[in-house]
Amino acid sequence: MALAVLALTGPVFPEQTLPRLFLLAGLLLGLWALITIRLRNLRIVPEPAQDARITTSGPYRRIRHPMYASVLLVALGWLIAEFSFVRLGTWIVLFADLLLKLHHEESILEAAIPGYAAYKARSYRLVPGLF
Repeated sequence: MALAVLALTGPVFPEQTLPRLFLLAGLLLGLWALITIRLRNLRIVPEPAQDARITTSGPYRRIRHPMYASVLLVALGWLIAEFSFVRLGTWIVLFADLLLKLHHEESILEAAIPGYAAYKARSYRLVPGLF
């Protein structure tokens, strides 16, 4: 819902360079993540499939949640294209929601997939070198 609010309350394709860069970076990261895991392995629910394995190539080599990072980058581009405190609050809600989801997802994956704890130790949640 927060993503829709940001998309519908400002320009979808911003004219300014910086918002376009965030939008492009987010779209490319999301596409790279989808290509890496292959669409047939994409799951909407956090519970892993019976034969699930950790993907550690492509963006997953350094980032555990590149699709969440992708969404945040696109939303950040929309936010800065037409900044308002309402839109900032919406982005913060989106960020908090995705943070809660990734914590939940990681606890499930750590319990279900051997080696996930080691993968967590050598990778970042959303931003390589930072978080």
